[in-house]
Amino acid sequence: MACTDNSSFRIVVSGMVKKPVQRSGNEIAEEENLGCFFRDHGCKVVGVRIVIDAKRSHKCRGFAFVDFEDYESLDLALKLHNREAKGLAGKDGKLRIQRARTATDEGRKRHQVISDERYQTEELERKLAFHAARLNELVREAVQKQLSGGATQDDQC
Repeated sequence: MACTDNSSFRIVVSGMVKKPVQRSGNEIAEEENLGCFFRDHGCKVVGVRIVIDAKRSHKCRGFAFVDFEDYESLDLALKLHNREAKGLAGKDGKLRIQRARTATDEGRKRHQVISDERYQTEELERKLAFHAARLNELVREAVQKQLSGGATQDDQC
């Protein structure tokens, strides 16, 4: 059961069994079972997406995203936090349910500001390193002139 893009009514379900998923064509049995878990409690489920680790025998990574049709369904789902779910839940037999966080415009702006400032800092560090190298070169030249000029003055006396 694929998730839709409506993330405003999305939850994250964690505490799931980490085992290889059972596939039937394009369907994943655990996604259907998780959807049934919420529908059995009165939720209008739009989509379920179990996160799968393809590198480890297509095992469930222990969490999933579930989208709901409306706020009432979302609210009902959040009340199922720490509810027992045999066959779906891991070690303690309970699913942990919380509202999924979405990237906000403010968060993206903050990330962009940090990225821009990091770039400016790196640019200033490059300029500083260049000027420090140039300054060291000028000091070496001045010392060299002083030493060679000082030797000439001693010879003249």
